[in-house]
Amino acid sequence: MPNSSPSSTVSAACLPEVALAGRYPWRPSRWLLIAILLLGLLAAMGCLLSDLPATAAWPAALVAVAWSLRSVRREAGHPRFDLVVTAEGGIRIDGRAVEDLRIDWRGPLGFMAWRTVGGRLRRRLWLPDTLPAPARRELRLALMRGRPDRHADSVAR
Repeated sequence: MPNSSPSSTVSAACLPEVALAGRYPWRPSRWLLIAILLLGLLAAMGCLLSDLPATAAWPAALVAVAWSLRSVRREAGHPRFDLVVTAEGGIRIDGRAVEDLRIDWRGPLGFMAWRTVGGRLRRRLWLPDTLPAPARRELRLALMRGRPDRHADSVAR
């Protein structure tokens, strides 16, 4: 999803009234860009090596390459941002408050989704080249801090 608003970088100095628990810069993943490009090239090769007639194989191959180039350009065009988790459990992206941030972890991959204050859904992907292992652990701990476990049983029954 392209974002028409310009990206700005938030530093700790921009938030003097808020104690920081962590600041995590996000950028488009080079691994993802390379994977998309390779998939497009493999799709084109698959079209050319299939039993399709040449009049259908070549246009399909060109469409596959063009689609992968478009996807790489779109992914690379996502603006960089800083995810800031405050000590009080507040979350900001580029200095703006965020509603309903959720990060689902699948091994080293983090699938992040959040809603802006206006209600628009945003999604980004943390790959190992954009968030190294120590920062992933720190982010998990920072997000758990200040949020009670929803599934924990109450002591009083």
